Order: sequence, then C-alpha cells, then structure tokens
Amino acid sequence: DDIWLDNKLYTAVTDIRKNKVNCYASNLLRGNADGHILKKGPVFSRLFQYLLNFKSNNQMRWDHYFEAASAGCSLVLDKKAANYLQQRLNDIYDSIPQNASHDWSTYAITKIGGHAWYISADAFIIYRQHSGNAYGTNNGMKGVSKLIDLFSSGWYRKHILMIDELYNNTDKHPAFIDMIHNYQPGSITSRFQLALAISRYRRKTIHRVLFFGLIIF
Repeated sequence: DDIWLDNKLYTAVTDIRKNKVNCYASNLLRGNADGHILKKGPVFSRLFQYLLNFKSNNQMRWDHYFEAASAGCSLVLDKKAANYLQQRLNDIYDSIPQNASHDWSTYAITKIGGHAWYISADAFIIYRQHSGNAYGTNNGMKGVSKLIDLFSSGWYRKHILMIDELYNNTDKHPAFIDMIHNYQPGSITSRFQLALAISRYRRKTIHRVLFFGLIIF
C-alpha cells in the first residue's frame, strides 16, 4: 500500500551495479493514509524522527542480528541474492515463527550468506501511515513507545536468537549469543555486560545510545 516514486527501481538497480553489491535498501518518506508526505509537526519531533529513521550505509559486522536494512517495501535484490533467499526460506520455512519480521529476515539471511548490501540515504517511497501498519515508522513518542513495547515484551531478544538458530548456516557464531542466552535481567552486572557487548552493533550512534539505555533500564 506504499507509493513508489519515479525511478525507484532504476535507481536501485543502478546503485547495485555502481557499488558492486547484491542487495539494496533505501530511506523512506513518511506519508499519511492518503499518501501525502508529512512535513508538519514540532521541530523537535521532526528532528527526533529524522535521527531515528534516517538510513545510512554505515554497516557493522553483526548489525543484521539487531536491525533490518530498511522497510521491506524499499528492498531490491539481484538474482543471486534472491535465489539464495528463496532456497534458505524453503529449507527452514516450517520453523520460522509467524511473527518473524520479513524485512529484518531478508537482511539477516542474505548478509549471513555473504551477499553485500548498499543502504541509500535517498528516498523513493512514500510510506503510508495508517491503522493497519504492522510496525510503521518511528513517529514521535508513539513510535518510541511501540519500540519499547517490542523490546520489553521479549520479542526483540527472541528475534536475535532466532536469527542465530535458523538463519545462521555457518560455523561463525558471535560471542554475544551466549550472553543473550544467559542474560539475567535481575542482575545489573549482567545488564551492563550485555549492553556493552551488543549496543555497538547498531549502525547509528543514536541507536547505540538508546539500545544501551533500554538494556540497562
């Protein structure tokens, strides 16, 4: 239900070829239910949303364990990556939880399989915000509250462990997986150790700070 702007696919394919990668993701323009781009609102709210939502190509070694490349509607894959993704999903389909994030899964599976990504700061999609969005953009405090709920409910932790269990078909298991398995929320020491170990793998500095704070508090 999102609106594609002119040259969305052309730009994606061009960037894939220019950067010699297999996969592409882009930024988003937030729109209302009618598809009109939303630009209004308090300056602080717009700045905060920009910092949360802005996509960049600053990829980290294990970032696919902790975030997607962008919303699924922005993703473009070449034939090699698409065939690999399809095969891996066919192999493990019955084991994937029903509430698994499709865009995050796409990023994790392909990156674990050795396929390179380019994440563009440009936007070629108006991402419509309405009552039926599965997640929506991180819009102001409502969006932050939604992210905190996903985090505190255990959904985020389960997703990280699912990625290692189902998607990781290599023998390279990051050390922090054992820490997440053994995490003791009642122990401040355990929280600090985990926060220091994994918060650095988010791509953006503000996300690392927020991620660290969520684990500690």
